[in-house]
Amino acid sequence: MEKRLSNWLKKQIISDETYNILLKEIKEEAEHKRKVGLTVTFYILGIILLGLGIASFIAANDWIIDFLNRNEILKIILLFLLTVLSLYFGYKTAYVKENFVKLGKALICLSSVLIGSCYMLIGQIYNINAHSSFLMMLWCVSIVPLAYIFREKFINILATVVFIVGFVLFLAEIEINEDSIIFYVPILIGSFLYLLGGFNHINEKFHDFAVFYKLLGLKAVYITLLILTCWDLSYDLNHWQCIVPVIILMIAYLINGIVNRNKDSLYLTESIYFFLLLAGLLAIIIPEGINEIPVIIAAHIFLIIMFYYAIHYGYKYENTKIISMAHAFIGIYLFVMFCRYGWSFFDKTIFFLLSGIILITMGILFEKKRKLLKEEFYNE
Repeated sequence: MEKRLSNWLKKQIISDETYNILLKEIKEEAEHKRKVGLTVTFYILGIILLGLGIASFIAANDWIIDFLNRNEILKIILLFLLTVLSLYFGYKTAYVKENFVKLGKALICLSSVLIGSCYMLIGQIYNINAHSSFLMMLWCVSIVPLAYIFREKFINILATVVFIVGFVLFLAEIEINEDSIIFYVPILIGSFLYLLGGFNHINEKFHDFAVFYKLLGLKAVYITLLILTCWDLSYDLNHWQCIVPVIILMIAYLINGIVNRNKDSLYLTESIYFFLLLAGLLAIIIPEGINEIPVIIAAHIFLIIMFYYAIHYGYKYENTKIISMAHAFIGIYLFVMFCRYGWSFFDKTIFFLLSGIILITMGILFEKKRKLLKEEFYNE
């Protein structure tokens, strides 16, 4: 930002006085963020150490452990009360009194973790598998409202992780083999998160959530397609539990495309892309003994389409992050293809030398391109 201000000053877009005022505010904001980050770190470490201290105190007093073991309901009640109190005092300090905002938010985030602990304890006491998909999904559903009410990124990330783990555990419970999970889950979850990101764009307050969901979903799909270009398939997904979620997502993308067809072309483009991607996933999991060559070719095609539209819409919206991400995706894709075929074609010494040269060259090109994009979009 300081370089941008210097360019504006040289072009006489702003005066010397305005330049000095803005520069001072930027430095003060940077210092404020640094201090806030340090404060949050202290709060998080303090809460963790406080929890460890309480746990150590209980462990050092056998009578407390014996008492709690004889009163299992009491353990649940105490943990539930601790969760409620953490949420209550976090809300009061951060949003009502507003005297210790960061501490309040840290307590709210702690309550989202304690909710999961409550469910795990209940599962343990009543002989429910504490790692079952049901408990994980219940945890996710319980903390998603907190993420949206308080707009907390940590809770949002936690809910996403818990949801993914819960879905993987569900597939494991219906005895889906590991190779199937490796490519099925990222495509399905990635498509779902991208769709969820689109819904969050409806309200500007959740713009950060929308970007998080879309980028995470896109990256998951990208990595999976990249793996499919090189990986020998071994799968067992011809179960209605695997097929139904794909069909539901396809219908959702179809409705999204129809409803938003008169808006920005991006809505229609992304709906068509993910609808076809999910249709391709169905084409893999329903038939038995599908040939790998069409799958590899389709993965390449979907990747190339992704690259094209990422660059296209990046330039259309003058978004350097999207363009830089697209360039990184292309660079990684080309390097993976080089490694796949170069390993067997070149002598190992030559292969490593060429790999090093390629990576360094890619780094230089990306850095130059990023600078050019900033000059193009911000210094017009």
